[in-house]
Amino acid sequence: MKYLKKFNESLGAASREYIDGLCKKYLIEEGSHSFVKSYTINDDGTVDVDGDVYMSFRRFTSNVLPIKFGKVSRHFDCENSSLVSLDGCPNYVGGRFKCNGNRLTSLKGIPD
Repeated sequence: MKYLKKFNESLGAASREYIDGLCKKYLIEEGSHSFVKSYTINDDGTVDVDGDVYMSFRRFTSNVLPIKFGKVSRHFDCENSSLVSLDGCPNYVGGRFKCNGNRLTSLKGIPD
């Protein structure tokens, strides 16, 4: 059992590093549309953002968001990104939520 715990811990670290890489690529990297200065990776793999998230006019693999968001303190914009679902959208948005111009078939996943 001791070894299983270590394996799970290392798997968690690898997952956290993977999610951190996605955040750096889509939220912080120069050329991204977002101006995120602070984010937190939660234990469940969701990402909370202190500030605005702009993921508009982007094309994502499988037409879904690459990051699963938890809370966004200000605005969340994913318009015109050819999204087919709102999977990964935050549960809570403190400001404006924009998702127009996508290929959505339902609003399942829209923030509360």
